[in-house]
Amino acid sequence: MDENIFTATPEQLTLMIKLQQETQATQRKILAAQKETQAAQKETQAAEKEKQKTADANRILEETTLKRLKVEQEMKAEENKRIKQMKTEDNRYSSRIDRKLYLALSNSGFYSDCVQSSIKLFNITSLVDDNNNVNDDMINIFQNYFNVLKSNKKFSECEIQELFNQSITELFRRYNSLTSLKYVNSSKQKTVGDKAPDCCFTFKNININKKSEYEA
Repeated sequence: MDENIFTATPEQLTLMIKLQQETQATQRKILAAQKETQAAQKETQAAEKEKQKTADANRILEETTLKRLKVEQEMKAEENKRIKQMKTEDNRYSSRIDRKLYLALSNSGFYSDCVQSSIKLFNITSLVDDNNNVNDDMINIFQNYFNVLKSNKKFSECEIQELFNQSITELFRRYNSLTSLKYVNSSKQKTVGDKAPDCCFTFKNININKKSEYEA
């Protein structure tokens, strides 16, 4: 092109300059497009890296979640096993308690479990003689009430209970100032299941409402 400048006409020179300008403009566009392409490639690479980071983070999170769930399942299984063992022990303990309670509330069971093993010889004469707090008047109270049984060889438990209630009530009435206890006639009050204790003693300062509560 440079060799033809000197022989070219003005029109040709104008055309050559115009072509050169267009070529330069095209080159600039190509360079700009290349830069845009490079920038787009960089953005794509950055996006791919970010995508990979996100995928790695999700994978780590999923692995961590699976491990946590596995640990929780193992802990729950261990807890269920422990609860099952506790329930089994509780049932066994409850069965033993229920049996003991049943035996205690039944006549034969109460006797064999609570009475028979505790039976000892009882000599009231020596006990009274060795106790300075017992006087003849106290003994006479019981003798006066129970003497009627000497002439009657057949008497019921209810009759004995009634005589005991009367004698012990009389004893506490006479010697009320010497004791902090009071006697409660509980032989007809069913306070343990369907059972009634033969006798009951409570402190004087305990007020029992007979209309709403049992006496013992």
